[in-house]
Amino acid sequence: MAKRILAPIDARERSEAIVPVVAALARDAGSTVRLLRVFPVPVRVVGDHGRTVAFTDQEMARLTAEGLADLRRVEAELTGVPVETVVRFGEPAEEIVLEAEAFD
Repeated sequence: MAKRILAPIDARERSEAIVPVVAALARDAGSTVRLLRVFPVPVRVVGDHGRTVAFTDQEMARLTAEGLADLRRVEAELTGVPVETVVRFGEPAEEIVLEAEAFD
């Protein structure tokens, strides 16, 4: 059985439909689950008059906090399972592969 399960989660409700299945598999196998949220790389936010409203690093911090909050909500459904949460930035398919490699 898998000792590590990577579960990419996005904002769509249907992506969370897999959580009960992941939870059951993880409990049966004694696995660790890593919840992953991938956002596009943010750009500087410019207001109507050309003034910077938020810099890229500020947007990354905001999205990281948002993503971790979303993943904590999902984590609550994985009672009794060791869970790690990760937020990455980039192209989702590429970032999922990179995270899978990093998570082994």
